Order: sequence, then structure tokens, then C-alpha cells
Amino acid sequence: MPKIERLSTKRRQRPARRELTDDQKRKAKFYNNKQWKALRQTYYQNHPLDEVQKICGRIRLAEHVHHLIKFDDQADDRIKMMLLTDPDNLVSVTTYTHTLIHTTPELLHEQQRIFLEEKR
Repeated sequence: MPKIERLSTKRRQRPARRELTDDQKRKAKFYNNKQWKALRQTYYQNHPLDEVQKICGRIRLAEHVHHLIKFDDQADDRIKMMLLTDPDNLVSVTTYTHTLIHTTPELLHEQQRIFLEEKR
């Protein structure tokens, strides 16, 4: 019978946790807010499909809730919280659409404009 070699039993060391930047800490403060988490869950339940893809005639289940107007660019925390928790500032999207929005916003500019008009 062949001998079965055991894989190493040594635990792999985790890489050192990198420090968050001040900007990342500020974003975490808002995204960890109970009000945002509840709103996100409710919005996702009410809008389970990718709303940008839906405009294009494609039906895809959403995986993220995206802010149409970026809240983290605002200097005033009250305005940030208002944009963060405003349901009219949200859109449900797939990971694919979310990546496109953040990497090539010009490709989705027209669809987002149409979406914002429909939402109002």
C-alpha cells in the first residue's frame, strides 16, 4: 500500500493587518451605522434586481446597493449622513455594474441619467 504523506500541520501565518487610512476610517464609520444597515437591507428587499441593467432590458439579481451621489466627498457630516440615508440616492446593482460604475463611469453616464430621471 502506498504511503500517504501528510500535508504540513503548521498553521499559515496571516499577513499583518494593514492600517486603515483616515478616509477609510471615516467611510467605515458611516457604513457601520445602524441606520444605513437597516436602510440598505430594506432597499435591497424592495429592489432585488440590478436597476441599471433593468434599464438596458436585462434582468439580473442585485448584489450591492450603490449611492448615486457620493457622500464621502462632502465636508459636512450632516450632509454625508443625509446622502447616505436618502433612499432616492440609492440604486441596487450587480457586482459587475458596480465595478463599471467605479472604473468607467462614462460608460454608464447616460443610463444613470435616465435612471435618476425615472426615480424622481
